[in-house]
Amino acid sequence: MAAALFFALSVVGLFASASAWFPLRRLGRANPFYFLVAWLTGELALQHMAVQALVTLAFGFAGAFRSDLGLLGLTLTFASWGLLLACHFRS
Repeated sequence: MAAALFFALSVVGLFASASAWFPLRRLGRANPFYFLVAWLTGELALQHMAVQALVTLAFGFAGAFRSDLGLLGLTLTFASWGLLLACHFRS
């Protein structure tokens, strides 16, 4: 249960980080939501990374990394952190 929830949160975090790094223009009605997520994640990259680190630590103590799904979520989280650091250094 903890691994599946951590994986889902990792996917959301990676989406937010990728939206800050890769600008998309033509999304139709999803454009305001995409802009808001990308803008806040890009401007608050280090804070976003700190929140992800605290969530990762909490799920680590809950035993989320004992399964393959939890380890896949951890890999996605590391990829998200790389994008967040790149966003921070780009700005």
